[in-house]
Amino acid sequence: MPKKILVVDDEEIVLKSLEKLLNKEGYDVVTTQSGKEALEIIKKTDFDIIITDIKMAEMDGVETAIAIRKYFKERNKPEVPVVFITGYSDLAEQKHVQKLGEVFIKPFDNEELIEDVKIKTEIVPYKEIYKGLQIERRFSPRVKTEGLFIKLLPDVEANIINISETGIRVEYKGSVLPEDILLLMNLPTFPLKQSIKIPAKIVWCERLSEDKFQFGANFLLDKDRLSQIRDFIFDNFTKKATSEIVENDLKIKVENFFKKTVRQYYENLLVLAQETNTRKLDPGYIEQRLTKFNNDFLLECEDIEKKIDNNFYIKKVKQVFREIMGCCYYKSPITKIAYDRPRGYPGDFELFEMIYNNKPIAEKNSIGFYCDKLFLNSPYAIAARSRKNKMKNILQDFIENSNLPTIRLLNIACGSSREIRELFSDPLFLSVISNKEIIFTGLDNDKDALEFSKSALSNLPLNVKTRFLHENVLNVFRDEKYFDIIGKQDIIYILGLTEYLPDRIFKRLLNFLFQLLNKKGMLVVTYKDKDITFPSVGPDWVSDWAFIKRGKDDLIKAAKEIGADEHSLKIEKEGTETIFFLKIIKS
Repeated sequence: MPKKILVVDDEEIVLKSLEKLLNKEGYDVVTTQSGKEALEIIKKTDFDIIITDIKMAEMDGVETAIAIRKYFKERNKPEVPVVFITGYSDLAEQKHVQKLGEVFIKPFDNEELIEDVKIKTEIVPYKEIYKGLQIERRFSPRVKTEGLFIKLLPDVEANIINISETGIRVEYKGSVLPEDILLLMNLPTFPLKQSIKIPAKIVWCERLSEDKFQFGANFLLDKDRLSQIRDFIFDNFTKKATSEIVENDLKIKVENFFKKTVRQYYENLLVLAQETNTRKLDPGYIEQRLTKFNNDFLLECEDIEKKIDNNFYIKKVKQVFREIMGCCYYKSPITKIAYDRPRGYPGDFELFEMIYNNKPIAEKNSIGFYCDKLFLNSPYAIAARSRKNKMKNILQDFIENSNLPTIRLLNIACGSSREIRELFSDPLFLSVISNKEIIFTGLDNDKDALEFSKSALSNLPLNVKTRFLHENVLNVFRDEKYFDIIGKQDIIYILGLTEYLPDRIFKRLLNFLFQLLNKKGMLVVTYKDKDITFPSVGPDWVSDWAFIKRGKDDLIKAAKEIGADEHSLKIEKEGTETIFFLKIIKS
């Protein structure tokens, strides 16, 4: 069923314009010119989102939004997102308005408004997705230290637990702590290994026992001292990255990579992070610079990976790289979710919802916001959106052109079933297939993904039925009972899962699914092209998100081994030319 939107504006021409715009996108729109009338309307009808002007007679948009929220709260009903539109920029900048909802200044960009509406009408709001996420708060990498001591002048010795270029964590024995301290530090990378005095201010303290303390202190550094601390930190990271490398030539190459390439990249991003805080630079400029720094650096990553050519070494190098760059990257909630894998596997349904929505969720104009955009604009994220759209078109063509009265669809590792949701929210498509029965089956091992899909697809027309199977994909081809549980299908498709399956498992799953197909049924499997390496460099280095590499010939070989070459077999690509579509039609 289409999403319902309530539009409130005291100008009739604006109401008609918005109604036309939103109707065109498939939304069911109700309009009113009065805030008071809007309050009465929501008591009788449920809406997915409310769009309201701010400056109106009698009851303005802010008062309307507050009254509606109060009404929902009193009845324990979930809040409905609010979007404000206004011709007054001073109203748009008021914090109490921004806290209530997104604000668009007239004349606004129609596409931006539609994009925001689409995101806000999704089943699970962004806040629910990342509310428990621990976003990185530090602005510099931190090195753990062993056997490194400092003196708290004049005569107290203490153990350094970890150190960054902005501060230090220390453990020591004593009776009291001074508010301000002068550290006498002897760090190996300092010239002539001389001890230097660094003033610092204690910012937190914890008593571990009667005479034992831990505390954190911020350095009060000049430019030269900051550079020395940074030298020490990068030396430590470099030693950690090369500790297992025995070949001397390779060790030198990796050392240079960290001390020059990684350090320069880190310093570039640090400057950008500071510039975003000042808000003096144009957002477009910051985004452009960040993209250039990132792309140039990832090419260096690709190059060093080829030089290393040892999986054990590469894994260690990437791990240390993430420890350094996390202070920038993981201020991005989207990147942090990709790295943390809160559901235990890469590319879960919540992350892909973010990729499909294509909207940053960090605070605007922060470095996290721009790293969100960097992730969403990465070649693989773009290709993933293109893959979803092509799959939607394939499904639509098959269903519209099929003579079958009942069509059965199966999505393996269905996730959020985004392509199905979008396909069956198109009123024109629904009218074309109104005389056909569609049975969609979503299979996934993630219960939350299934619940998400089930809820998202709960208001489909009567001729479209759904069922959801909570099963581990790796088990279905091992037991014949799943032939009966799943049943014969007319369309079976997989988006992305196979990129994580080794050859033996991949071929067994492919064979099982092919056996499930009815005659003239279609099996579609997508796969990232191994020969296009650059899209995978970013997810791999930044988020520890690697794929099993296969190319066109590998897919054809796998299809032949299950006998699919005796049927109709095609390999296509989506719009970015990054991802293969293996299409087998059973004759």
